[in-house]
Amino acid sequence: MMTSPSGSFQESRNTGIRLAPLPCALVMFASERARDGRCFLPDGQVSLIDGPSQLRNDFLWVSNVSALEPVTHLYPNLRNNFYFRRRPAEIAADIGVIDPAQAGGEQGAQQAAMLSSVFTRVMTIAARAYGWDVFEMGPLRVREPYLMRDIGSTLPDDPEVDESLERALAQAYQPHSAPMAATYYWSAETFAVTLRFNEVSYAKQLLGAPVPGTGKWHLVGDLADWSDNKLLAYCLSRPTVVRASIDWDGTAEELSVLAAFGMSGQARGLQRRWITQPELTWISKIAKVKIHQFWVFDGELNPVAPEWQLPELLDTRPQARLSYSAGLVAYNHMLAVTQSRWDRHARSPRCSVHAAWLTAHDRAAMFDLALRAHNKGFIVDRYGQGSLRIRIRADQLGQLEQFKSEYGFMYPDLGWIDAQMNQGQLPPPGAIRRKTSLGIDGLT
Repeated sequence: MMTSPSGSFQESRNTGIRLAPLPCALVMFASERARDGRCFLPDGQVSLIDGPSQLRNDFLWVSNVSALEPVTHLYPNLRNNFYFRRRPAEIAADIGVIDPAQAGGEQGAQQAAMLSSVFTRVMTIAARAYGWDVFEMGPLRVREPYLMRDIGSTLPDDPEVDESLERALAQAYQPHSAPMAATYYWSAETFAVTLRFNEVSYAKQLLGAPVPGTGKWHLVGDLADWSDNKLLAYCLSRPTVVRASIDWDGTAEELSVLAAFGMSGQARGLQRRWITQPELTWISKIAKVKIHQFWVFDGELNPVAPEWQLPELLDTRPQARLSYSAGLVAYNHMLAVTQSRWDRHARSPRCSVHAAWLTAHDRAAMFDLALRAHNKGFIVDRYGQGSLRIRIRADQLGQLEQFKSEYGFMYPDLGWIDAQMNQGQLPPPGAIRRKTSLGIDGLT
């Protein structure tokens, strides 16, 4: 899927796009101030720089600097460490190499060069999948701070819906759940592992889930003649968005924590007053739901339109499912389709019907896996967007390998964890978020 490193190009028979690689590499600055640092090219070359102004202009540079650091916005070919919506350390874990920031020396340089190779493949695949003519502009063809936003710019505008329904969808939207988002403490006994599926396959499956398409939405507010049971059954049996109160009193405490309703791990929790029908289906099985108002759809449910599906390069070529780099492109495409957007004029979030529906389908599936992980004795830290992050003790690694295989997770490569343990080392513990007052100590 890549041309030769010589930079020669060829005309695409279908699009006329002049195919060329989009070179991308890793730069690791010595501090967050992004001054001196080291650049790692895919061919193994390492060079020292005194600041970002010395970066080669024919590469897109992914750095180890936070997205909050202003310097990443000043240089057109410099990006933050979350450009792929996945940090370099996470990518290293997925493909089974040591995080260059932890390795250091010659070994660290080799690992960094491997990451640069992955980055270049990601960007080259993305350029060809979305028809970006990068032969002349090179890395300056991508302008956004995140790959998912450049992909999103190629997608059509979201279908318009009633303003009141749009506000309801925005409140129903929750892309992931963070059960441990309560208090912090440190522990050297556990470490985090993020489990992921084959991301081309997962994105294709999620985008193939049924969502409301062409049709009308109707608001039903007079519920005087409805019993609670009849109303719930009605809303579960058709496409609805309900304004509801959730009573967790009869729910086991560990289940209410695991559901993490409105808890996405952000500094402030999400305001959740509305629920889409896919989420209502699993929430109503573990808690008592009282519905006060609802929108109902009178059309058919179908997968999202072809223009939101994966591009042909990822969708129809079997080799794409064998490529981790293609998976990263598919993951960013999935995020672009399912993201909510901030309306600068209304100063409020906006959410499309398909984004709310698909994230609800995703969280329903991932909640089921989170519950299975909890029942295996793992600490569930976060789930959603096709991933499940858990915390384990060193003696649970064998159980994790079985769990990963049993439920079809492809990443990460657990070999690097095993190798570190054999050397008497463990991955960095990180901060564990635990709400002990809710009695979930038994999770460990």
